[in-house]
Amino acid sequence: MAQLSDGFHQLKRSTRFLYAFGINDESFVLSTSKFKEIGPAPRFFLGAAITFYVSWLLSSIVGASLGNVIDPVAYGLDLAFPVTFAALLVQSITNYPAFATMVLAALLTISLEALFPTNQFTIIIVGIVAPFLGLFLSRKGR
Repeated sequence: MAQLSDGFHQLKRSTRFLYAFGINDESFVLSTSKFKEIGPAPRFFLGAAITFYVSWLLSSIVGASLGNVIDPVAYGLDLAFPVTFAALLVQSITNYPAFATMVLAALLTISLEALFPTNQFTIIIVGIVAPFLGLFLSRKGR
């Protein structure tokens, strides 16, 4: 969120709360990349947030209506969303600490899933452990 906060400090506090509601993985990644190109762009973020929110709502309606009719594996939907997120994420890997964090997260995920298939705690463990490597490497580099 710190990467986005510079672009929102000029907005009223109530408006910032509204914008905060729109933060999700996709709008965050797209907006931080755009901010790096052109500088703070709250309207771009708002457009991305609204687009993803409306898409999520419509997809939820379709999923609730047709979820028992369509086999997601048959259409590759079980893989499409993780791959899309990974594609968005890769463009934000711009330094060694971020790269090392990504590699550790991947190795931990693969290892934990191999040792404990369908473990519900893998995402929690990886989400806590891997970022500490990035933090350590970032501070070590200062």
